[in-house]
Amino acid sequence: MENREIYKSFSFVAFDIKTTGIKPAENNIIEIGASLYENGEEIKRFHSYIQPTFDISAVSLASLDVSLNTLNHYGQPLKVVLNELDEFASGKTALFLNNFNQSEFLTYHIFNQNLVPFINYHYDLLEIIKIYLPFLEQFDLEDIAAHFSLPLKDLMTSEDKATLYGKLFYIMLDFITDKVPFSKNRLLYSLASNSDLDTALPSMLN
Repeated sequence: MENREIYKSFSFVAFDIKTTGIKPAENNIIEIGASLYENGEEIKRFHSYIQPTFDISAVSLASLDVSLNTLNHYGQPLKVVLNELDEFASGKTALFLNNFNQSEFLTYHIFNQNLVPFINYHYDLLEIIKIYLPFLEQFDLEDIAAHFSLPLKDLMTSEDKATLYGKLFYIMLDFITDKVPFSKNRLLYSLASNSDLDTALPSMLN
């Protein structure tokens, strides 16, 4: 099976989770976006604002480009959103820009709402980019998108970002398949075998 056949047949859900801080027990998830990719194409999207559980400062809201009025008017209870997300993403491999921070938030709140975890495997887009493009001076989203000439909206929802992560993932896979043969590429092997990238990453560096 050729490299491109492997990743084009691979399905995953790209996530973006907007939070009000870095501690899951003390901060809110206020927006979730997700994009389902199958056979190299975006199939459908998920997006929801979430009603805050904890008080949010005006400073935090200003930095997140979301108004309290938007959250109160359009937001749903977190448990409702997580149940809907379960239906959207159950059984799929998850792609996060920053796996540790975003998956930690999501997993914490799934358990906190007494729900069953619906994500089995996680891929970290930022970690992949750092490994294969170590020459980049900066690894924030703006610089990564600029490197690949991908336009960014001035104001991006979590839905927009999730879609962008999926596109970047396929761009990286194209780059990898052009540069690294499958026999030496643990990332492609992990896609083919559906193994966890966390265990494959150390071997990729050898």
